[in-house]
Amino acid sequence: MKVLVRIVFGLDPNDWRGHHDEVIAFLDATATKDKAVAGRYEYKKDGREYDISVTYTRADFKAALDTDDAIVVYAGHSRFGQGPAFGTSDADTPECPDAATYPANPWEGHFRMGYDAVDVPCIEDIYTHCTNPAEFTKTDLPRDLFVHDDVRQVVKSAKGRSTRCDLKGYARRSLLTCFPKTADLTNGRGVKTLKTRHYWYTRKRDTEFHTIVDAGSADLSGVSLRCGVLLMYSCTSKHHYYEALKRRRKAAKSKCVLYLTTVVPRGVPATKRFVQLVLKGIDPRTRRGSEKFLREMGRIRHSGRIVKRP
Repeated sequence: MKVLVRIVFGLDPNDWRGHHDEVIAFLDATATKDKAVAGRYEYKKDGREYDISVTYTRADFKAALDTDDAIVVYAGHSRFGQGPAFGTSDADTPECPDAATYPANPWEGHFRMGYDAVDVPCIEDIYTHCTNPAEFTKTDLPRDLFVHDDVRQVVKSAKGRSTRCDLKGYARRSLLTCFPKTADLTNGRGVKTLKTRHYWYTRKRDTEFHTIVDAGSADLSGVSLRCGVLLMYSCTSKHHYYEALKRRRKAAKSKCVLYLTTVVPRGVPATKRFVQLVLKGIDPRTRRGSEKFLREMGRIRHSGRIVKRP
C-alpha cells in the first residue's frame, strides 16, 4: 500500500524560495517525477512505495487534510494566526502584490483554522503585505469567544482605560489620532489601510502597532481531518493553531497526529529533512516512528522546536 505524502507550500516572506527549492531539488534527485502531473513523484525502496505531491493552493491544502491517512506538511507562514495564505503556483509572490497583477491579494486568501480573534502587527503585516483585515471591535469578551489567553489579557487589561495617546499600557486607541503620519501611509496597492485602524499596544519604541483582527476557523470546520499526520511547519504553529485543531479533531473523531512548532523556525532545511526521514521508512504516525522523528528533527538547530500532539 502506497504511503501518501502531501507537501503544501504557503506564502512566507522568510526565504520561501530557498526553503521550497531545496525540497524540490531533493525530490528531483531522489524520486521519480511524474511526467504527466506537475509536482508529483513516486519513490520505491525495500518494498515501500510513496506517492508524493508538492502543491501551492488553498484548495490543495484542504484536499490534503481530508486525504485518508496522508502525511501532510504545511510549509509557510502562520500569518499571526489568521490562517495560512497561499499563492497559485511555485512562482514568487511579492510582499505587496500590485492590484493590476493580483486583483485579489494572495496574502488575504487565508485558510481559516484558528482563534476567533488574533493579534496582528500593523506595519510588519497589514502595511507590508497590503492587507486590510476586519478589525475586532469589541471592548469586552464574551465567555464563549474562542481566543488565546494573550488576546484575552490584552482586552481585559484595556477595559475602562483612557485612550489618551500619551498614556502607556493596553487600550484601544486610534492610530490616526495618536500617530497620524503612520496612519496616513499609502501601501503598495495605493490604499491607506491604516487610516481607520485602532491599536491596543505598541512595540519597538512606538514604530510597531498591534491591532486585533477577526479570524476564526470556518475552513477547518469544513474538513474531517482524515489525514494520518499534519506537520504545521510555520512560525509558532502550536500557539496559533493547536487548540482549534484539537477541537476539530475531537468533533470529527479524527486520529490525525499533529506536529507543531513552539518557536519561530529560522531558515533551516526542516521540511526537506522531514521528507528524507519519511522516505527512509520512519513513520511519524506510529509511536516508535514519532520518537525517531522528533529526535532527528530536534538535532536541527533553529528548527522551531517541533512537538507532537497525539
